[in-house]
Amino acid sequence: MNPIVLVVVMVVLFGGTLFMQSRNAKKNKKAQEEMRNQVVVGAEVMTIGGVIGTIVEMDNSKNTITIESGSAKIVFTARAIHSVVNSPVSSSYLSAKEEENK
Repeated sequence: MNPIVLVVVMVVLFGGTLFMQSRNAKKNKKAQEEMRNQVVVGAEVMTIGGVIGTIVEMDNSKNTITIESGSAKIVFTARAIHSVVNSPVSSSYLSAKEEENK
């Protein structure tokens, strides 16, 4: 085979690989952003550090969330959410929790 043809094939394969990786990274980033936008107070989440707790407060102006895990309340940036473990089942759950906190 001609060495020029081999170089062209290698460049095309390398370019295709880079394109596919870039496309997958964009899809993953978009899915993470959608998941973070759908998180509500009362949802049980896991952070990127492995902390599992329930969201008790969200501050959109500061882009932070407060998670209650056991007896501790910890403030994280919203980007620290890795995944949603359980979503609240209904709005009655939220109103009951708010009354407990008063």
